[in-house]
Amino acid sequence: MSDLLRSIEVYLAHLRTRRGLAFNTQESYRLDLHDFADYARDHQVESVADLNRQLLRAYLAREREELSRAAATLARRISSLRGWIKYLSREPQWRLASAVSLLGFGRRLKRSRTLPRALSTDQMSALLALAKKKTDDARGRGRLAAMRDWAALEILYSSGLRISELLSLLPGAVHWDAGSLRIFGKGARERLVPIGGQALTALREYLTERSRQWPHLSRKGDGVIFSNKQGRPLSRVLMESRLRLLGRAALGTRVTPHQLRHSFATHLLLAGLDLRHLQEMLGHKSLEATQIYTALTPSNLKKVYERTHPRA
Repeated sequence: MSDLLRSIEVYLAHLRTRRGLAFNTQESYRLDLHDFADYARDHQVESVADLNRQLLRAYLAREREELSRAAATLARRISSLRGWIKYLSREPQWRLASAVSLLGFGRRLKRSRTLPRALSTDQMSALLALAKKKTDDARGRGRLAAMRDWAALEILYSSGLRISELLSLLPGAVHWDAGSLRIFGKGARERLVPIGGQALTALREYLTERSRQWPHLSRKGDGVIFSNKQGRPLSRVLMESRLRLLGRAALGTRVTPHQLRHSFATHLLLAGLDLRHLQEMLGHKSLEATQIYTALTPSNLKKVYERTHPRA
């Protein structure tokens, strides 16, 4: 293993053990840094001491050309590199040349933040109605899968969870009487989020059907809510594919878990929810991440203003 690749592996281990990052974030760092390591090796750079601004600029130019329509991916890769370089600059074991100049790499990159593509309330109603209808029509094992999809949809829209948070949800995290969920999100940050009555109903019916068809999971009394027959968590790929099928059947368009999170946030904000309360519900570390939802149409903002301002 080259010196450069070894430094990347040490940094990735640091992220796993010290930073408490979500698995998907860690995986993004790994893919980005390994991509750069491959590029550096192709240009005969396999030592940290040989890192230089010219190599980074050349890599950035290639990425800009190949990812011309994926500015978010380009920005993420630069962020991954800058985090790694900053870590190396603090560790004396790595002979990092020109650390100060390298730390500024990619800082001037400008990326416009695209607005979330939220579904309308009518679209959400149609999507949820179809999911519920499929539970009524299904039989046997198909009924359990349909009830799981319905419960997942209701929870994602009712509480604004990330897909990773949904799939790691434990039975003990559901506070049935209080109508809330205890969530451990990014960075192991804990938060309580409300869950609506219809979502609780869907979840209760799904768990009842799961206990009927898979009683061994109920006897064990542990494991995640959204699991397979063996009690292991469902894969993100499976859940996303199920939502895509429902979206195309109900709306004729692709629906993603993150789009449901966007819809949750946008609909609450349009109804007049305070931005800081929304930040808490979404589990954002900073208010800046939540402020993207304020870029709404003037007509919607006008309606909220007229309904909430005392002298409108």
